Parts: sequence; structure tokens; C-alpha cells
Amino acid sequence: MDSAFIIVVAVALCLMSAMIVLRMAAGGVTSARIAVSVAELWLAVIIWIAVFRAIGGATGAPAGSGEAAELRGLGARIAGVSGAARLWLLLGVAASVALAAHLMLSLSRTKYVGIRS
Repeated sequence: MDSAFIIVVAVALCLMSAMIVLRMAAGGVTSARIAVSVAELWLAVIIWIAVFRAIGGATGAPAGSGEAAELRGLGARIAGVSGAARLWLLLGVAASVALAAHLMLSLSRTKYVGIRS
């Protein structure tokens, strides 16, 4: 995986983590709950990276095809992955989606704090 991509993702995650900390702290959330939310964010992205890397390694990209052709053939290539690997990919996607959904739900439960003048 390209190191520039990892750096950009890490910087974006740091900025998102800071926004989550500020938003939840302003809502009066405990520091333990804030830490769990930030950890959920990082864990979900790490799982996504691992799943996409595993899919790329298991299926391989068709040589010389463009993005549209690769997307069209993705389902067939994933279908060619062995049963155990497919199960791990499915579990990884399900876990990351569940983490992301839980994070969004916990952020939406945070009290709204308006700017007072």
C-alpha cells in the first residue's frame, strides 16, 4: 500500500478525532466515552484498510483494465475467493460497518451545544 495514502488517511483521522473530542467534550460526555468513540473510528478505518487489502490480494486486479471494468468484474473475482477467506472478508466488512454505525449513533446522542453570545 502506498505510504502517501496511509499518511493522508492518518492526518484525516487525526482531524476527525479532534472534531469528535471537541464535539463530545462540549456536550459534557465523559473522557472515557470520548476515548471509546475515537478508538471506534480508528478501528473501523483500520479494518476497512485490512479488508480492502485482503480483497486486492485475494482477487488481484485485472491487468490493463480501467476503473469501470474493474468494478464490473469485482463481484466475479470475489466469488472466486475461497470460502474461508470470503467469510473473513464478510466479517471484516460487517464489523467495520457496525463500528461506524455505533459511532454515528453515539455522536448523534451527544447533546447539542449551541454557541452562546
